[in-house]
Amino acid sequence: MRTHIRETLAAAVGGTVLLAAPPTAPIKPLAIGDPAPALTVKWVKGGPIAAFSPDRMYVVEFWATWCAPCRVAMPHLSELARKHRGRIDFIGVNVWESGYLDKPYEEFLPKVKAFVAEMGDRMDYNVAMDTRTLHMTRQWMEAAGQKGIPASFLVKGGKVVWIGNPMELDEVLAQVEAGTYDMGAAARKLQAEVKRDQELSPQMKLHSQISMGVNSAVEVGNYAKALRLIDEGGPKLGPEFKGSLDAMRLRVYVRSDAGRFLDLGKALKAADPKMGLIVADTVLKVKSGDLDPRVLEAAVEEYQDVLAKGTYSPGLPDALILNWLSIIYDRMGRAADAFASQEKALGLARKGLEAGDGHFTKDLVEGYQATLEAYRKKLPK
Repeated sequence: MRTHIRETLAAAVGGTVLLAAPPTAPIKPLAIGDPAPALTVKWVKGGPIAAFSPDRMYVVEFWATWCAPCRVAMPHLSELARKHRGRIDFIGVNVWESGYLDKPYEEFLPKVKAFVAEMGDRMDYNVAMDTRTLHMTRQWMEAAGQKGIPASFLVKGGKVVWIGNPMELDEVLAQVEAGTYDMGAAARKLQAEVKRDQELSPQMKLHSQISMGVNSAVEVGNYAKALRLIDEGGPKLGPEFKGSLDAMRLRVYVRSDAGRFLDLGKALKAADPKMGLIVADTVLKVKSGDLDPRVLEAAVEEYQDVLAKGTYSPGLPDALILNWLSIIYDRMGRAADAFASQEKALGLARKGLEAGDGHFTKDLVEGYQATLEAYRKKLPK
């Protein structure tokens, strides 16, 4: 299932990173069943592939160095690439690097090369990047109405036969190879999704304005203004935005009204257990200033609940939760608990890195180590 704008907002957390496309000249739409556009890229690893062979299949995967869900999907794509080697060519295409509209895309080459080198066998397939013409961004992603990454395009016989999330590729490839894939149904499904996202675009703009206004008001301590922006703008948004509006209220209450924060958090979790992690993350993201002890304790309970029950997602590594938990413990002055939690996080992160889990990088593990040493210095002598 494709992660929509509305699904991401409702959960306040998503497996796809959304990016609003800048206004451009009209682009010919790209739909399932259409001829695949040309591959106009700068090759970084593997390749070159000059054109799509009619007797071969290709997976064209779009990603960016800053995109965490993209990184998580890369080991899985590598497994598929190895499994289908000789029959299907996998091509990871880098797009949307931060500031890509402000300078020639080739200037991102050093960053992309460094990322690919660090990933190593976790990106065990061809890798390329967009060029200064932004052909891949315009003629592939924008033409197909894709506003989130990672995004995969399956090409067969020179035509695009499927567009979706790379984590769905296993089933799609199996159906295509077995001759049971229904391209017509897939095309209709994608068309409906793109149409719905287009209908949401005006509301997305309003939502963005509300969110930025709330953030600015919270930063200067004007909580009344922040709540007024939510109360006035919220009714103009559809039900798809309720989860995001609730998350905004949490951001206001966590600093201004602990009682309302706890009451809202409890109600949200009762309606959707996954919202418990949003409650805890709201506390985690407060980087400065004193917080009510009850709020900090609520975050501890939520993280512990996730570790015990997996109430957010079984795909979210315990190492990440333990690291976040250690940060809350540290803010509470619980040095021993912070150290113990971070020590467990570091051990699991090291194992994840060795196993090729895309959640973990060398830099992240080194950061965990540095945090552990900082906590060690706070332990009672």
